[in-house]
Amino acid sequence: DGTVERNVTLGHGGPEGTPGGVWVGRLRSTETSANGLPSIATPAGTATGGLTHLVYTRDSSGAVRLYVDGIVQASGDVAGDLSTWEPAFGLLLGNETSGDRPWLGALHLVAVYGRALSSSEIGTNLRVGPAGD
Repeated sequence: DGTVERNVTLGHGGPEGTPGGVWVGRLRSTETSANGLPSIATPAGTATGGLTHLVYTRDSSGAVRLYVDGIVQASGDVAGDLSTWEPAFGLLLGNETSGDRPWLGALHLVAVYGRALSSSEIGTNLRVGPAGD
């Protein structure tokens, strides 16, 4: 619902003051803000212009992980439950509802699961090489 309210985000960039070239995961819960803050972010330079496999998970204990090409690059905890999620929010790919943050890349596969995937399950969709070879 704009740039400051969301249920979940997997994005590029980060909060003001965060260096560029990072992937960011945010999840709204009863213990985070309506914007899913605090977020987790990968180290600077992790987000490049190349083909990248990204996965954001949260398990039943609240542990969140952000995988880049099958490797955990950021982790943390998101306590609480998801009862504060806004059911009217749509699934947006490639931009905010404001339309002022366009994604300039290409999406090859998007999937949403009802549970956290294991590392081996994440590897199932991991593709290496310039064309997924």
